[in-house]
Amino acid sequence: MLSRHSLLSSMEVQQRETVETLELTQAEASSLREQNAILSVSLSAQTQRLELAMQQSMAAAAARAPPGVAGAAAVSAASPASLNPDEEGQAMVDGMISWMLSFVGGRRGKN
Repeated sequence: MLSRHSLLSSMEVQQRETVETLELTQAEASSLREQNAILSVSLSAQTQRLELAMQQSMAAAAARAPPGVAGAAAVSAASPASLNPDEEGQAMVDGMISWMLSFVGGRRGKN
């Protein structure tokens, strides 16, 4: 009989420890969810700032480009409503490549 009681006591102790561990884990998970939400908002804001900076830089590069040079101006002139998603994506890629090449070309000219 004594071994049954000690076994039950041992199981109760293990159960309490398991419940405590579960509660701590749930609290940690909740904290991580909150941190994730905060970081997601921060990442979204940072992404928007980066996109804005890229657009401003592309617009500035297009404004400095000599007339007749294709590049970011051609991309910004195309209305997103007039392009299907594939064309819009390709126009964005072309604009970014032109924008990057304007920096590389500008650096080569300075050397």
